[in-house]
Amino acid sequence: METIGSRLKRLRKSKGLTLRNLSKIIDISDTAISKIETGKTSSITISLGLKICKALDVPFPELWETNVVGEKSELMELKAPVPDPPETHSLLAQKYEEQAERIKELQELNELRKNERWLEKRLAEKTLAMARYRLRDAIKDGLPAQYAEIITSLMDEVTYIVGRIPKPE
Repeated sequence: METIGSRLKRLRKSKGLTLRNLSKIIDISDTAISKIETGKTSSITISLGLKICKALDVPFPELWETNVVGEKSELMELKAPVPDPPETHSLLAQKYEEQAERIKELQELNELRKNERWLEKRLAEKTLAMARYRLRDAIKDGLPAQYAEIITSLMDEVTYIVGRIPKPE
């Protein structure tokens, strides 16, 4: 039985190519081609087989009639890809449109959330400013210093937290 290596050698010689010429055309070493031809390598990738076929100007099945691995030989079936039925395309298009719509909705929701956080931040800042004015008035009216210190430290904490809310982009 003819192996891939012996077929490669026969086809290469019939085209008048040396190992070096073929190796330059398909961009692998002449040693690698020699190993394939002598059976010293156990397998050839399909992409390499396609490069060889293109270089030798032979159809793929002519080189790759059998897949030889060690002593085992198996017939390799080549099948053209089966196109999807038309209804599959419309289903895929529908799914794509649904996903695109969902992404758009999520982006809009994200923008609303950013604006909502910003509005909450602005409201908190205004509330804090008003609370500071009321605290000053309460101190003037006789609020004990210890209570004023507690309230001031709480307002400073809230100011820090509110300051960490990012501005919308």
